[in-house]
Amino acid sequence: MDAKDYQAATGILLDLLDKNPNDVDALFLFGAILIKQNKYGLAYNICARTAKLNPDNSAIWTNFGICQPDNSDGWEASNWCLNKAIELDSQNCHAMAQLSSLMIQICQPKEARVWANRALKIDKDNKVALGSKAFAYLMEANWKKGFEYYKAMLQTSFRLDIQYGDLPMWDGSKGETVIVYGEQGIGDEILFSSVLNDMSKDCTIVYDTMPRLEGLLARSFPQIHVTGDRWSNQLRYPEGVTPTARIPLAGVPTFYRHTNKDFDGEPYLKPDKTMVDSIKGMLSSLGDNPKIGIAWTGGAKFSRGHLRTQDLESLTPLL
Repeated sequence: MDAKDYQAATGILLDLLDKNPNDVDALFLFGAILIKQNKYGLAYNICARTAKLNPDNSAIWTNFGICQPDNSDGWEASNWCLNKAIELDSQNCHAMAQLSSLMIQICQPKEARVWANRALKIDKDNKVALGSKAFAYLMEANWKKGFEYYKAMLQTSFRLDIQYGDLPMWDGSKGETVIVYGEQGIGDEILFSSVLNDMSKDCTIVYDTMPRLEGLLARSFPQIHVTGDRWSNQLRYPEGVTPTARIPLAGVPTFYRHTNKDFDGEPYLKPDKTMVDSIKGMLSSLGDNPKIGIAWTGGAKFSRGHLRTQDLESLTPLL
């Protein structure tokens, strides 16, 4: 498990469970492995069985709380399980951190900070708790604190820390040549790119983006060097440009977004004029009535896609 060789670990645990289907330790570890692989449906059933066999174990209730369904019933059950875990072990930092994350999911930022602070008193480096504090502050428009804590989520499963040789992380110093890289989804990358105009006034930027966004970002930010080399073996540097630092795109607002006034609200994306003209012509051919676009899918399995996706047939009454 520590080496993340989950296939080998699962094989060992299955052998143990063949010998004793009620081996609580094997069931607990099996559930933990499934959670690490985001296989929550099976993990739920394994953890339910484990909790029945050993209802006085705090760690078991923590895992059972984590793998509850991501819906209103599941949130209520998760809340109960995690509080049960803390009732059994008042120092269960993991359960406190998960409760803080749950409070973010149900839009309770104050409660999220309470649980996050309790977890951080026990483990000051707990990334789940630090991430919850980030989201809590951002939900309340406390931008400076929010973006400062947001950096703590780097190197987690949702935010990659991309290395470029031995380049240090940019500390906000002016006059540097900085590789800025996106490390989340397409929507997040487009959203956070609004800060590039501000940063480009202080530094030379080489922006490493995903191939499908290269054209849009190069068109929108002509003053920076945009390259769609993400996931390739080698980043293309413009001639004469030698980077001195690196930073994830979501880390840049730490230096430029402290108050509401720092968000100027100015449009920053520039569409392809040929495509705009073509689509305008197509829409005009449909008549003068308003044209309404509907996006009915969004997200992925790990980013709550089930809450962001609508079955197309269910829109029939609207259409």
